[in-house]
Amino acid sequence: DYKAAFVLNNLSLTNTAGPAIDIEDGKAISVTLTGTNTLADAAGGTHNATLYINGHPTFSGTGSLTLTGLTKHAFTSDEYAVIAGGTINVTSAASDGFHINERFQMDGGTLSITASGDGIDVGFRGANKGTKDQYERNGFLELNGGTITASCSGQGAKALKADSTIVIAGATVTATTSADAYYDATSADISSSSAVKADGEFRMTSGTLTATSTG
Repeated sequence: DYKAAFVLNNLSLTNTAGPAIDIEDGKAISVTLTGTNTLADAAGGTHNATLYINGHPTFSGTGSLTLTGLTKHAFTSDEYAVIAGGTINVTSAASDGFHINERFQMDGGTLSITASGDGIDVGFRGANKGTKDQYERNGFLELNGGTITASCSGQGAKALKADSTIVIAGATVTATTSADAYYDATSADISSSSAVKADGEFRMTSGTLTATSTG
Protein backbone atom coordinates (compact mmCIF):
# COMPACT_ATOMS: atom_id res chain seq x y z
CA ASP A 1 0.00 0.00 0.00
CA TYR A 2 3.05 2.30 0.26
CA LYS A 3 5.96 3.44 -1.87
CA ALA A 4 8.88 1.01 -1.73
CA ALA A 5 12.61 0.84 -2.32
CA PHE A 6 14.12 -2.21 -4.00
CA VAL A 7 17.88 -2.77 -4.22
CA LEU A 8 19.54 -5.30 -6.53
CA ASN A 9 23.07 -5.92 -5.25
CA ASN A 10 25.05 -8.60 -7.16
CA LEU A 11 22.05 -10.93 -7.38
CA SER A 12 21.90 -13.93 -9.71
CA LEU A 13 18.42 -15.45 -9.64
CA THR A 14 16.67 -17.96 -11.91
CA ASN A 15 13.14 -19.22 -11.29
CA THR A 16 12.44 -22.56 -12.99
CA ALA A 17 8.68 -22.25 -12.36
CA GLY A 18 7.75 -18.61 -12.98
CA PRO A 19 9.00 -15.01 -12.85
CA ALA A 20 12.29 -14.18 -11.18
CA ILE A 21 10.81 -11.14 -9.37
CA ASP A 22 7.13 -10.18 -9.06
CA ILE A 23 6.37 -6.88 -7.27
CA GLU A 24 2.63 -6.34 -6.81
CA ASP A 25 2.92 -2.99 -5.02
CA GLY A 26 1.02 -0.52 -7.21
CA LYS A 27 2.90 2.53 -5.93
CA ALA A 28 6.19 4.22 -6.83
CA ILE A 29 9.07 1.72 -6.67
CA SER A 30 12.68 2.87 -6.68
CA VAL A 31 14.96 0.18 -8.13
CA THR A 32 18.66 0.73 -7.40
CA LEU A 33 21.21 -1.27 -9.38
CA THR A 34 24.48 -2.12 -7.63
CA GLY A 35 27.10 -4.49 -8.98
CA THR A 36 26.19 -7.15 -11.54
CA ASN A 37 22.69 -8.62 -11.44
CA THR A 38 21.12 -11.38 -13.55
CA LEU A 39 17.47 -12.47 -13.64
CA ALA A 40 15.96 -15.31 -15.69
CA ASP A 41 12.61 -17.08 -15.77
CA ALA A 42 11.32 -20.46 -16.88
CA ALA A 43 10.11 -21.31 -20.35
CA GLY A 44 6.53 -22.42 -20.89
CA GLY A 45 5.05 -20.66 -17.88
CA THR A 46 1.90 -18.58 -17.48
CA HIS A 47 3.60 -15.49 -16.06
CA ASN A 48 3.87 -12.19 -17.93
CA ALA A 49 7.54 -11.28 -17.46
CA THR A 50 10.85 -12.22 -15.86
CA LEU A 51 10.74 -8.94 -13.91
CA TYR A 52 7.18 -7.76 -13.27
CA ILE A 53 6.32 -4.55 -11.40
CA ASN A 54 2.68 -3.60 -10.90
CA GLY A 55 3.46 0.01 -9.95
CA HIS A 56 5.65 2.68 -11.53
CA PRO A 57 9.37 1.98 -11.10
CA THR A 58 12.39 4.25 -11.49
CA PHE A 59 15.71 2.51 -12.22
CA SER A 60 18.91 4.18 -11.06
CA GLY A 61 22.39 3.38 -9.78
CA THR A 62 25.75 2.47 -11.29
CA GLY A 63 25.25 -1.28 -11.57
CA SER A 64 23.89 -3.53 -14.28
CA LEU A 65 20.89 -5.79 -14.74
CA THR A 66 20.68 -8.60 -17.31
CA LEU A 67 17.25 -10.04 -18.10
CA THR A 68 16.31 -13.22 -19.96
CA GLY A 69 12.64 -13.73 -20.81
CA LEU A 70 11.93 -17.30 -21.89
CA THR A 71 8.14 -17.36 -21.47
CA LYS A 72 6.99 -13.89 -22.60
CA HIS A 73 8.35 -10.40 -21.87
CA ALA A 74 11.65 -9.66 -20.13
CA PHE A 75 10.27 -6.65 -18.19
CA THR A 76 6.70 -5.49 -17.68
CA SER A 77 5.31 -2.49 -15.80
CA ASP A 78 1.57 -1.93 -15.45
CA GLU A 79 2.10 1.81 -14.97
CA TYR A 80 4.79 4.23 -16.17
CA ALA A 81 8.48 3.34 -15.91
CA VAL A 82 11.58 5.54 -15.82
CA ILE A 83 15.27 4.75 -16.36
CA ALA A 84 17.46 7.41 -14.78
CA GLY A 85 20.73 5.45 -14.64
CA GLY A 86 22.38 2.06 -14.67
CA THR A 87 22.81 -0.50 -17.43
CA ILE A 88 20.00 -2.87 -18.41
CA ASN A 89 20.57 -5.67 -20.91
CA VAL A 90 17.79 -7.87 -22.28
CA THR A 91 19.70 -10.76 -23.81
CA SER A 92 16.55 -12.45 -25.13
CA ALA A 93 12.78 -12.20 -24.85
CA ALA A 94 10.20 -14.61 -26.26
CA SER A 95 7.92 -11.60 -26.78
CA ASP A 96 8.72 -7.94 -25.93
CA GLY A 97 11.89 -6.75 -24.23
CA PHE A 98 10.12 -3.92 -22.35
CA HIS A 99 6.30 -4.07 -22.24
CA ILE A 100 4.83 -1.04 -20.46
CA ASN A 101 1.32 0.26 -19.89
CA GLU A 102 0.97 4.08 -19.69
CA ARG A 103 4.39 5.64 -20.34
CA PHE A 104 8.11 4.91 -20.66
CA GLN A 105 10.74 7.58 -20.01
CA MET A 106 14.53 7.27 -20.30
CA ASP A 107 16.69 10.08 -18.96
CA GLY A 108 20.08 8.35 -18.68
CA GLY A 109 21.89 5.06 -18.48
CA THR A 110 22.13 2.33 -21.08
CA LEU A 111 19.41 0.00 -22.35
CA SER A 112 20.15 -2.84 -24.77
CA ILE A 113 17.38 -5.18 -25.97
CA THR A 114 17.38 -8.30 -28.12
CA ALA A 115 13.85 -9.65 -28.54
CA SER A 116 11.68 -11.86 -30.71
CA GLY A 117 8.74 -9.48 -30.25
CA ASP A 118 8.88 -5.70 -29.93
CA GLY A 119 11.88 -4.01 -28.35
CA ILE A 120 10.00 -1.38 -26.32
CA ASP A 121 6.19 -1.51 -26.49
CA VAL A 122 4.26 1.25 -24.71
CA GLY A 123 0.50 0.84 -24.57
CA PHE A 124 -2.36 2.98 -23.32
CA ARG A 125 -3.42 2.67 -19.71
CA GLY A 126 -7.21 2.64 -19.49
CA ALA A 127 -9.92 0.90 -21.46
CA ASN A 128 -11.46 3.94 -23.13
CA LYS A 129 -10.64 7.48 -24.27
CA GLY A 130 -12.03 9.10 -21.12
CA THR A 131 -9.94 6.87 -18.88
CA LYS A 132 -6.82 7.39 -20.99
CA ASP A 133 -7.02 11.14 -20.51
CA GLN A 134 -6.68 10.73 -16.73
CA TYR A 135 -3.00 9.81 -17.09
CA GLU A 136 -0.36 12.33 -18.13
CA ARG A 137 1.22 11.58 -21.54
CA ASN A 138 -0.58 8.26 -21.73
CA GLY A 139 0.95 5.92 -24.32
CA PHE A 140 4.13 8.05 -24.67
CA LEU A 141 7.63 6.70 -25.29
CA GLU A 142 10.09 9.45 -24.28
CA LEU A 143 13.84 9.10 -24.83
CA ASN A 144 15.44 12.17 -23.24
CA GLY A 145 18.94 10.82 -22.63
CA GLY A 146 21.13 7.75 -22.42
CA THR A 147 21.84 5.11 -25.02
CA ILE A 148 19.22 2.68 -26.35
CA THR A 149 19.80 -0.26 -28.68
CA ALA A 150 16.85 -2.44 -29.70
CA SER A 151 17.15 -5.37 -32.09
CA CYS A 152 14.06 -7.42 -32.97
CA SER A 153 13.91 -10.64 -34.99
CA GLY A 154 10.23 -11.65 -34.93
CA GLN A 155 7.79 -11.33 -37.83
CA GLY A 156 6.11 -7.93 -37.81
CA ALA A 157 8.12 -6.79 -34.79
CA LYS A 158 8.71 -3.13 -33.93
CA ALA A 159 11.92 -1.96 -32.26
CA LEU A 160 10.23 1.14 -30.77
CA LYS A 161 6.42 1.13 -30.54
CA ALA A 162 4.00 3.50 -28.81
CA ASP A 163 0.21 3.75 -28.80
CA SER A 164 0.61 7.54 -28.71
CA THR A 165 3.67 9.77 -29.21
CA ILE A 166 7.36 8.94 -29.52
CA VAL A 167 9.78 11.66 -28.40
CA ILE A 168 13.56 11.65 -28.94
CA ALA A 169 15.22 14.58 -27.20
CA GLY A 170 18.90 13.94 -26.55
CA ALA A 171 19.16 10.14 -26.53
CA THR A 172 21.32 8.00 -28.82
CA VAL A 173 19.04 5.37 -30.34
CA THR A 174 19.73 2.39 -32.60
CA ALA A 175 16.60 0.54 -33.71
CA THR A 176 16.83 -2.57 -35.90
CA THR A 177 14.36 -5.16 -37.20
CA SER A 178 15.27 -8.13 -39.39
CA ALA A 179 12.15 -10.24 -40.01
CA ASP A 180 9.48 -10.38 -42.68
CA ALA A 181 5.95 -9.04 -42.65
CA TYR A 182 3.06 -11.44 -42.08
CA TYR A 183 -0.68 -11.61 -42.70
CA ASP A 184 -2.71 -10.80 -39.58
CA ALA A 185 -5.97 -12.72 -39.90
CA THR A 186 -7.58 -10.80 -37.01
CA SER A 187 -7.23 -7.41 -38.70
CA ALA A 188 -7.26 -8.88 -42.22
CA ASP A 189 -4.17 -6.87 -43.09
CA ILE A 190 -0.43 -7.19 -43.55
CA SER A 191 1.65 -6.43 -40.44
CA SER A 192 5.20 -5.40 -41.28
CA SER A 193 8.30 -4.93 -39.16
CA SER A 194 9.42 -1.37 -38.50
CA ALA A 195 12.21 0.27 -36.57
CA VAL A 196 9.90 3.00 -35.21
CA LYS A 197 6.09 2.93 -35.02
CA ALA A 198 4.10 5.74 -33.38
CA ASP A 199 0.31 5.68 -33.42
CA GLY A 200 0.38 9.36 -32.49
CA GLU A 201 3.08 11.91 -33.26
CA PHE A 202 6.81 11.43 -33.78
CA ARG A 203 8.90 14.27 -32.35
CA MET A 204 12.70 14.48 -32.55
CA THR A 205 14.37 17.63 -31.28
CA SER A 206 17.91 16.39 -30.58
CA GLY A 207 19.96 13.22 -30.26
CA THR A 208 20.69 10.51 -32.79
CA LEU A 209 18.44 7.88 -34.35
CA THR A 210 19.77 5.06 -36.52
CA ALA A 211 16.87 3.00 -37.91
CA THR A 212 17.31 -0.13 -40.01
CA SER A 213 14.70 -2.61 -41.22
CA THR A 214 15.30 -5.58 -43.52
CA GLY A 215 13.12 -8.50 -44.62
